[in-house]
Amino acid sequence: MLNPAIRLVGAVSGDHSLVATAEFVTVAGAEVFLANGFAIADPLDLATSLTEGHLLPLKDEEAEQVRYHQPDRVGDVVFNWFD
Repeated sequence: MLNPAIRLVGAVSGDHSLVATAEFVTVAGAEVFLANGFAIADPLDLATSLTEGHLLPLKDEEAEQVRYHQPDRVGDVVFNWFD
């Protein structure tokens, strides 16, 4: 998974059409991404339960979308499936 706006790469296990049901895992071949200026997301951070505090840095419109879709985890927002 890629979030180009913040140059962040993440990964999920298996073949999932909906990231919200997937398990976040370590990015394979991370050195390639790091060498090209990307950061690697920690699977534990991505799996963290989303709280209202996580929404504070977002623009009002973005936070409103997150509240509407009610994702469970931080990673579901960072690599959101509701755009």
